[in-house]
Amino acid sequence: MIRLDILSDEILFNNYPSEGIWITKPYHTNQGKKIKIITDIKSFKEEFLKTKKFYLGEYLTTEIFGSKTSKAIAEKEKEEEAENINKIDTKVIIQKYIENPLLLEKRKFDIRCYMLIASTKPLFVLFHHGYCRLCLTEYSTSKS
Repeated sequence: MIRLDILSDEILFNNYPSEGIWITKPYHTNQGKKIKIITDIKSFKEEFLKTKKFYLGEYLTTEIFGSKTSKAIAEKEKEEEAENINKIDTKVIIQKYIENPLLLEKRKFDIRCYMLIASTKPLFVLFHHGYCRLCLTEYSTSKS
């Protein structure tokens, strides 16, 4: 898992080979909300860098230019660029997608089981066998 809002993770991600299927998801949501599948990771990296430069440019412009005229010109350029840029949310986790997962009857699945360690001296554990969730459709990486 790589967080794109942490510089060390961003560097790691940009140096990772540009191949395969990836997924992005906000790190503050659950239940599969706002998950996106990225099939062209090279283009995603390019758009991500443009987005970072856009936001960095906004910060650097304010720091470098002291006059109101220069700031006004920079603001106008920023607005024009904002219309053309496909902004990528930088507060996401990105990870390589497992393209060949373990399947059950050709379907993805997960196992949910629960355990509560109530005490360690003496050891007292409550356990529930749980259940298996099985996808309704057969797994496929094709777009259809």
